[in-house]
Amino acid sequence: MLDLLKFEYKRILSCKAIYFMLAFSIICPLTVVIAMELISTYGDSFGLIDGSLSATKLLNWFVVSYFYSNLPMVIALFSSLFVGRDYKDGFIRNKITAGHSRADVFFSTIISQVSVIAAMSVVYVSTGFLALAVSSFDVNVNHGEMLLRLLTLLLSLIGMTILFTALALVIKSRAAVVILCVVFVMSFSLAGLLATSYSYSRKTGEAYIDLCEDYADKMKDQGQDDYDDYVPERKDVFSFGWYVGRPFYLLTNAGLGREFVTANISSMDYSRTTLHDGFVNNFSTFFTESPFWFDDDDLADIDGCEVSYKSLMFQYNIKSIVWSAIFACGGYAIFRKKDLN
Repeated sequence: MLDLLKFEYKRILSCKAIYFMLAFSIICPLTVVIAMELISTYGDSFGLIDGSLSATKLLNWFVVSYFYSNLPMVIALFSSLFVGRDYKDGFIRNKITAGHSRADVFFSTIISQVSVIAAMSVVYVSTGFLALAVSSFDVNVNHGEMLLRLLTLLLSLIGMTILFTALALVIKSRAAVVILCVVFVMSFSLAGLLATSYSYSRKTGEAYIDLCEDYADKMKDQGQDDYDDYVPERKDVFSFGWYVGRPFYLLTNAGLGREFVTANISSMDYSRTTLHDGFVNNFSTFFTESPFWFDDDDLADIDGCEVSYKSLMFQYNIKSIVWSAIFACGGYAIFRKKDLN
């Protein structure tokens, strides 16, 4: 397999697209830091950056976590086009003819693609931190926890890369692979919304509805009857969608982007419950949405309303590892029986 890996890396380094990916991984975080520097210098009318420790930590996460949102489409195109070309050029068939086993051919391709994407992610994050270091902002990784969360994002991205590469190895039509991978990435936002909308347990949801009903009764006593109209809307969360969305959330990593990447959680409002202390320590569900603006004390008795990120990281890491294994083993099971002519 070592010879195959050397061959794959040589091909990758000779591909011009890899250098566009490298430039992309450098330019994106630099652009964000420069934009923030300009906002800070010429007037922060939105109050995004106030120089506090909370704002600094949030800004650091905002810059570096975005690789999970920016790189998937790049990966989808690179893996599907680069690996998909092997059928057209006869590389796969020639490798088998030369005496390499199908397992070596399949897994050497997976390993080379994963290592390239991991390297691009490291470049993206490192560039972000370096740019922050030379800017007027400080680098703060929250005692290393930020790095652990980045690892969680990277593991999920690796699983995605394995899926795209496996598809390119088992489907001869390069156009079909490109379409499948691009559609997968483009459906991220919708899938994430579905997953995180049902991230809570039924018990947690029912406890929240009870709290809403008590709040509506209290407001009715004050002469405001409008809140009664909103309670049925909250009860609608246990519709058919919940029975689909809840398992989808539990079984997949679809909610990772919305729960981890700062720009998807909130704007830069680090005073909100979901972003307290500037760097998210707990993820709150939709329970702070209008018109029921409950604070931490109101929600303290609802078990499961907030989930620690240590727990979320563990869950997502396990799912990333399991799905990576499924994609790799499933892809190989198909590849080893596939007609390569």
